[in-house]
Amino acid sequence: MMMRKKCMALVLAAIFPLQAQALGLLEGYQLAREHDPQFRMAQAALNEGATLPGISRAQLLPNVSAFASRSKINGSQEAPNVLGKVTETPLDYRSESRQLQLRQPLFNVYRVLDYKQSHLKADQAESEFDVEQNRLINRYLASYLDVQLHQQNVRFAEALVASLREVLKFARKQYQLGEGTVIDVSDAEAKLAIAEARLIESEGLLAEATQGLSSMTGQPAVSIHAIDPQIKGLLVISKDLQQLKEKTEDAPEVRRSRQLVEIAEVELKKIRSNHLPTLDLVASKSYSQAESVSTRDQTTRQNVIGFQLNIPLLAGGQLYYQGEAGRARLERAEAESDNTRQQVQLELAKSYHGLQSGLRKIDGYVRSVQASEVLVKASRKGIDVGVRTTVDLLDAEEQLYTSRRNLVEAQNQAVANWIRLKSLQGELREADVAELDKWFVSGKN
Repeated sequence: MMMRKKCMALVLAAIFPLQAQALGLLEGYQLAREHDPQFRMAQAALNEGATLPGISRAQLLPNVSAFASRSKINGSQEAPNVLGKVTETPLDYRSESRQLQLRQPLFNVYRVLDYKQSHLKADQAESEFDVEQNRLINRYLASYLDVQLHQQNVRFAEALVASLREVLKFARKQYQLGEGTVIDVSDAEAKLAIAEARLIESEGLLAEATQGLSSMTGQPAVSIHAIDPQIKGLLVISKDLQQLKEKTEDAPEVRRSRQLVEIAEVELKKIRSNHLPTLDLVASKSYSQAESVSTRDQTTRQNVIGFQLNIPLLAGGQLYYQGEAGRARLERAEAESDNTRQQVQLELAKSYHGLQSGLRKIDGYVRSVQASEVLVKASRKGIDVGVRTTVDLLDAEEQLYTSRRNLVEAQNQAVANWIRLKSLQGELREADVAELDKWFVSGKN
């Protein structure tokens, strides 16, 4: 057993070469925000989405361009003279031209709709970020709670192994004194072997869960804080299921699906606007000297202002099919929005009932732990006075172990459902993680 513990310590040291320390719930979440690749991708997408209105607005503002060129021309020119005879004239001159042009869209429905759509896409990027932030909190808490569960299971398994060893010693001693039976000894040995195997399994699961948490936070954390048993007071909610469902419209997933419908609607209008004419104001100022061979002795200065009208006539049916595709995308977005709303309400109902059931389970398992602790003590005393056997004590120890595991699992499930409920209502924030952090304390692991 001592060799196995040493091997376990070496495995953990290989996984976490840095000095391990207890990781708080809020501390780990802040590390996950900085380290988690999926969340960093969401932050980059949010920053990109914020630039879309500026890009689109630029298409509605004046566009000013400048052009300048200067060339050296060498060569010859052959041309007939007045007598019809071809003569050759050498060419050696410089050509220069400059132009400043301004173009201002006056009527362009497509670009106006594109600007409107850019704001919708920026809002949709914010909703995407909220979705990913909620997912990060849920993923992180699931990983943290998983570590906490296996950490507690290891502690309970160690306590059970230690207790069963004492029972085995007592059974052997009683057998040697002739007051016990070989069956009592065999039963204790079998129960101890099973408990030791269970401890090995729990230690392996703890190592895997801890590695998963570290991959999110980027920091080693062999131990974490444990749940305060009084956390049930935080998890109680006063609203009924119908009141909670009314708030699902604020859920990031639902909000994002609505925005995708609005974006698809504007996209269809943009396609239809391609049938409309566009009108631009065009103004330019130009200077040219020796612009061509025929005008090599001329200098020209021009100031031009006018309007440019573009009227689409025929595009081979391209716009028609683009419109059909746009309508299909809109119908798909509407169907996806309805499906998202239904799924969110379904998940909310499951989380709500899961939380209510979990809170009742916590009450039951608390009583079960208390009763099991009393039963263990009573069994120990009963053995001393001869009214209990080692088998009774083994069963009591096993029952206590099971009750403790069930209580921790119920607490974890209740916390997970509480977080999911807030997420589905669009109310999940870092402040909720900070509030939960108050109920995860060190020294209980």
